[in-house]
Amino acid sequence: MMSLLRLLVKSRRKQGKPNHNSGGFTLIELLVAMILAALVIGPLLGFMLNILDTDRKEQAKTTSEQEIQAALDYMARDLEQAVFIYDGYGLERISSQLLTVTNGTPVLAFWKREQIPNAVHINQTKLCTNADPDNQCNDSFVYSLVAYYLINNTNNSNTTWSNTARIARFKIRDGIKDPLNPTTGSGSNTTTNYLTNTNKIQGQPDSGFQIFNLSVPAGVTPDATVTPTEDRMNRWKKASPAYTTTAEVLVDYIDQSTTGTPTIPSCRTTLSLDQSTDPQRTDQRMLAQHPTLKSFYACVNSSKNEAYIYLRGNAMARWQKNATYNANNSTAFPSATIRVKSRGFLFVE
Repeated sequence: MMSLLRLLVKSRRKQGKPNHNSGGFTLIELLVAMILAALVIGPLLGFMLNILDTDRKEQAKTTSEQEIQAALDYMARDLEQAVFIYDGYGLERISSQLLTVTNGTPVLAFWKREQIPNAVHINQTKLCTNADPDNQCNDSFVYSLVAYYLINNTNNSNTTWSNTARIARFKIRDGIKDPLNPTTGSGSNTTTNYLTNTNKIQGQPDSGFQIFNLSVPAGVTPDATVTPTEDRMNRWKKASPAYTTTAEVLVDYIDQSTTGTPTIPSCRTTLSLDQSTDPQRTDQRMLAQHPTLKSFYACVNSSKNEAYIYLRGNAMARWQKNATYNANNSTAFPSATIRVKSRGFLFVE
């Protein structure tokens, strides 16, 4: 019996002793593990950040390429309706009549004939309004003057757009003539009568709009360096009311680098323009007048109603402020060209 009690007491003493063999890591082991983790994870993290940054830049390049192409396509559709396109010589002569845009230079201007849907009621004594339940209105056609500007954000003060250049479009159009009484008076006293503006159509012309005049100006010596039609179109003057229409931005992130830029394609050769016989339409004339126009440039053959447009963007400005072009980062400055032959012509009502 006593031996049994001794065995139990001895067993209890062994169970009460602290266990010095419990699992865990020492401080040195933890430090070594952290250093090894940093050596492995650090490069991986840097690699991932580099992949994300590269992907962001490639997305910016793709976006710029798409925007440049979309802008050119828009201009091409616009120009397809043109009845007369001003070349560099003509643009110089009407530039003072166009809208003045801060830091903006007109690069391309033309007249086009556009369709105005649902403009004239089949019952010509009525006006087309949203209240017409039968929609008994026919389409009409009017002339419009369109100009595209290159706007340089030279002082980076504009917070709406990027710190690069952008392209804006300005348009004024004629009103819709009254079909029952289109004009009043005769000769130099002729007055055009327009439909009244309604909640459905704009019957009156835009403020400042003046239709071109193809008649021979009295007492004016024709410009022998251009055709008679070009001479008369180049003499266009705006109407006395101030413009109320503004220029709307078509595309942003256009390159405004002035040095080190790539050579602009010779559109004189593309459009078969002979500098020796037709010096007014060379692709160097506008560059001589406006040497900074190296990212948005239009070469025009007015006699053939044809235009060649060059456009270069600046994707790099999307991730780096004040980015400028050089040979090492040329892929971040996508460019594109387009050649457009207009389908319209003058003398059409």
